[in-house]
Amino acid sequence: MPQMNPFNWTILYIMFSSILTLNLTLNFFNQTLKKMKAKNNLSINTKNKINWK
Repeated sequence: MPQMNPFNWTILYIMFSSILTLNLTLNFFNQTLKKMKAKNNLSINTKNKINWK
């Protein structure tokens, strides 16, 4: 196995960390969007029920 120089290791580490952070942020945004959609659906449903009465 060839010896890796520290420069390559730093690049690998930076790539890995950036990908991880990207994944986490995307997950967070997806969750918030889903929550917002759920809240909007609830409000729309309640409005429809009120209008029908």
